Amino acid sequence: MNKAFPTHPRTAARLGILLLLLASAGLAAAGGPSAGEKIQKFFSGIGRGISAVGDKASQLIPGLNKGKKTKADFGFSRDFEERYPVSDHALLFITNEFGAIQIETWEESSIQVNAEIVVGAKSSKIAKRVSNAIEIGIIKRKSRLEVRTALPDTSNEKGLVTIEVNYEVKVPSAASVTVSNRWGDTLLEGIEGAIALDAHFGAVGISDCLGPANVRTHGDFPLKVDGLARGGAFELHGANAEFASVGGTLRVHSFRGSVLLGALGEKTDIEITSENGPITLEVPDGTRPDLVATAVFGAITGDYPLSHNNLGGNAAAQSVQTESKQRIRLSATFADIQINHESAAPPAEAAPPGAGQPFKDVLTHEVQPKPGATLTLDAARGSIMVRGVEGGELRITATKIVTVLQAEQAPAALEALRVEVTPSEDGYHVRTQAPEDMEALGCSDYRIDLRIECPETLALNISALDGNTVVRNMKAPLTIQQTAGNIEIQDVRDTAVLSNKAGNVTAIACKGPIEVKAEQGAVTLKRITEAIQSTCLNGRTVVEAAKGPVRIENKGGDVRVLALQGIGGEYDIRVEKGNLSMALASESHAMIEVEAHEGVVRNNSAIELNGSLSKDVWIFHGRLNKGTHRLRLESRQGDIFLD
Repeated sequence: MNKAFPTHPRTAARLGILLLLLASAGLAAAGGPSAGEKIQKFFSGIGRGISAVGDKASQLIPGLNKGKKTKADFGFSRDFEERYPVSDHALLFITNEFGAIQIETWEESSIQVNAEIVVGAKSSKIAKRVSNAIEIGIIKRKSRLEVRTALPDTSNEKGLVTIEVNYEVKVPSAASVTVSNRWGDTLLEGIEGAIALDAHFGAVGISDCLGPANVRTHGDFPLKVDGLARGGAFELHGANAEFASVGGTLRVHSFRGSVLLGALGEKTDIEITSENGPITLEVPDGTRPDLVATAVFGAITGDYPLSHNNLGGNAAAQSVQTESKQRIRLSATFADIQINHESAAPPAEAAPPGAGQPFKDVLTHEVQPKPGATLTLDAARGSIMVRGVEGGELRITATKIVTVLQAEQAPAALEALRVEVTPSEDGYHVRTQAPEDMEALGCSDYRIDLRIECPETLALNISALDGNTVVRNMKAPLTIQQTAGNIEIQDVRDTAVLSNKAGNVTAIACKGPIEVKAEQGAVTLKRITEAIQSTCLNGRTVVEAAKGPVRIENKGGDVRVLALQGIGGEYDIRVEKGNLSMALASESHAMIEVEAHEGVVRNNSAIELNGSLSKDVWIFHGRLNKGTHRLRLESRQGDIFLD
């Protein structure tokens, strides 16, 4: 697995009695790479994450930086280095604030502790004084070593004081580690003993460890596990988590985050539960897990073959493989589950007699787009994954996959699939094509998968024929037109226009206005900041935690709206041949109009409604608190539920 890592979040703090003032340190420390810089290598496959812990802190603590500078004028750094002899099965306890921790193994029967202390202040004198006051406390009892950062009170210092303490620790491979880190990233590599980790507001990486691991995280930061032989227990709050090559027993509970599971261990028992966050499972070729998935007020999608059973707001799917050594249980509440078949080209002899054999060819293309450019994609059958990153390079990876009856037919079939990248007036144009006579080449199936890393400010215009299209972490306008398959966008911070003729549309944690048109599929919109306009035919629509105005037209499916944090604009929701249910916080401010034609209104809330009813039409109205926003709910041939 790729172990590259994006820009390390710089952490800086001014410590007062009741106030944490955090900002990016912005210091150019002398000397070689710090632990904070070395830790970059692991996480680049995750995506951008948080650009600076200080930036995140100002969001978490409103008014934090009011009237303060956000950059120190002078910097001072010093190093700490000590080595302690221990047994091979040593125990390490380390506690830190405002900095990175990297722990890796070596062959020595000792623990090496290196720390880089960086302080910024209004003057070099203050920076040096604060730096010298920072203590690295060490307590050693036989083969137990405790390391703790002790930070001074800087509330009496003039101007902004920033502090960062980064650790680089080497332990015997059989050692066990316990880590508590606040406002900094944590990376553990090659640990064979037990792992206990409590991480608040920082990225987490666990690589090639035997485990078991007990991990708790808090904050909207990435977590990546690549190699954990004995599994563990993970309690995640807001994390964007990825798990790969995990064996043994794994239990994951995620709240308001995302979970991606792939590269399954040979023998594993996995249970993942998620509340208000999606679960994605990538099932590799040749793998047949015993799989059960359930989603309450969510959908189960993907191209992996499953037996589906949907009832009301609940979805269930399974693939019963009682002899399998891989057991997976997925459960989501107010969230979707996507289960995909992750293809790889096995050796030709692995294919059963008479069956088609898959072959693949991978192409890459890199260009440097100009600011304000647009990337246009015209894609044939295949999946598309676009991830925005900081920086100016556009990297396109195209994987051509064909299934042929005979191995000698593969080169011609692969050659027939075309991938073109050409400059255009406004940027670049990527086109994938397949001839109509692929069967004449002995090809029974084919696809061209695109994986794209691009500047997050690059505008996107995507036309896709058949497959799954995923776009994450973009700051520019986005348009997607899909003929068949699924569309998923996440963390798009500009206008998004999404159209799908046969498949689902999902948008999560987006900050721009969104316009959706979907047919024969579900629409799921969660944590959208700006206006929502959605039209859905023969599918279900779910809207959760919208912060702006909402306009929905739905025909041939139910609509579920969760406004547990109130509403931030006008709501106009119309449903035909489906039920409409809405959970509305009692603190909301709304003028409510409810109208049901050939249906009934069921008010299970504390909202007082007045109006009239006849044989075919129920009309009610009411006022909630100040009545700031107009809330109109209308159904035809369906019921309306207020919770």
